[in-house]
Amino acid sequence: MQENNKEILTIITARGGSKGVPRKNIKELYGKPLVSYAIEASLNSKLSTRTMVSTEDEEISEVAKSLGAEVPFLRPQSLAEDNIHSVFAIIDAVEKLREIEGYSPAGVIMLLPTAPFTTSKHLDASIELFFRNNRENVMSVMPFGKPVTGIRIIEDGLLIPLIKTDNYNLLRQQCNYYYVNAAIYIASPENLTKDRTYHAGRIHPYMMTQHESVDINTQIDFDYAEFLMAKEYK
Repeated sequence: MQENNKEILTIITARGGSKGVPRKNIKELYGKPLVSYAIEASLNSKLSTRTMVSTEDEEISEVAKSLGAEVPFLRPQSLAEDNIHSVFAIIDAVEKLREIEGYSPAGVIMLLPTAPFTTSKHLDASIELFFRNNRENVMSVMPFGKPVTGIRIIEDGLLIPLIKTDNYNLLRQQCNYYYVNAAIYIASPENLTKDRTYHAGRIHPYMMTQHESVDINTQIDFDYAEFLMAKEYK
């Protein structure tokens, strides 16, 4: 890869077969299709140089193209099933663009439309982090937000502390926990091809707030996001 390669391909994964909220990726959130928020974030980014939507669905494809995103090909149906992780659709798209166009960006972002509070500012900051750290993986996270001493697992019908220690004060003071908020993932094509995941190797955290990390998987999530948007933009 050339050192001066600054191409960043943002791929928004938006399959049509969502179960928690049917057709959620084009369902209107605060007056706009859900997928539009991710498309706008990428198009308005100063550092994301190409915006693509990966979908197997013709209707989502048409909506995405009307919003300014590329849909150079449809995702294979085999990569749009419930049990297939979106990263495999990303890898498929990267490999096809390389074969068809000879296109090889410096970094590939997987941007999820289910995180509508992700903005171009978040993308630019995470891309800067990616380049600043020699193109090592970047992943967005949020503070866990609750004392980890309250986390329990169930064994044989009984609640058991996940972290077993008597020194809870020390644990509260010294242990900071972060949750992967499923908004932004960045890796080089080389790392994606080699590792087949964004979760390998050295990963640099990009911090987002709890508000910015709303992740829509259910109708309750959808209603909550709409409530926050109405409150924020009224």
